[in-house]
Amino acid sequence: MAPTMGRTGVGRTGGFTLVELLVVISVIGVLTAIAIPALDTQRRKSVDSQMKSDLRAVAGKMETYFDDFNSYPTTVTVSGSTATLPGGYVTKLATGDTVSVTTPARTSSINTFCLIMSRTSGSSPGTQNWVWINDKGGLQGAGVVACS
Repeated sequence: MAPTMGRTGVGRTGGFTLVELLVVISVIGVLTAIAIPALDTQRRKSVDSQMKSDLRAVAGKMETYFDDFNSYPTTVTVSGSTATLPGGYVTKLATGDTVSVTTPARTSSINTFCLIMSRTSGSSPGTQNWVWINDKGGLQGAGVVACS
């Protein structure tokens, strides 16, 4: 019997058909469309974690300052990625993080402070600003509690 040239015949060369390639590209597109929003959410959570960590570090320096001077400082100077309290208490911040200190409006006590951490620059913002109020248990979401 003579060989025939058909679908499974001798004349077929190895490779993918155009339809097979289009199916693979479509599947990759669908997977990418699913993955990109999930990655953005994880990036924002990562930024929030870094902001909270920076806020805890500055709050720790505030407590150290209080131990030394029996009052909290009323200012925090941020220069680049460094937060400095009076007296030379220095904390490194992530790039773009900014912190400010206020005395909550509900009290004029020198034993109370409120820190507000925000991301002012950088490639990825967090989900919100974060607040540290020392007489309300520490870390709070800015959307939940304000410095009042």
